[in-house]
Amino acid sequence: MRFHIEYYRTMKRQINIAKETGLHPSTLSNVINGRRRPSWKLAKRLCQAVPGTTPELWLEGAPEQIRAAIESAEIPDQDNESCTECGAVKLRCEQEAVNGY
Repeated sequence: MRFHIEYYRTMKRQINIAKETGLHPSTLSNVINGRRRPSWKLAKRLCQAVPGTTPELWLEGAPEQIRAAIESAEIPDQDNESCTECGAVKLRCEQEAVNGY
């Protein structure tokens, strides 16, 4: 059960960062996991979305360093909207669809 809670928190943080920066969540995931390096302009936007990070971290940091910085940052919750179909919090609704609930 703890894994599911941590996974949910990680996904929620990544979705909030993606919304703040205007990135698609899969693009952000590729940056976080080291499969893609951001431009300088994007690195600066990521710094604004994730307090306490630097452009150098996003440009040159290892995936473990980036994930640690995201976990320790105070990221504002941008997911206050409800799903139009069921009324649940939108992220929860999307997760339930993915998990088949």
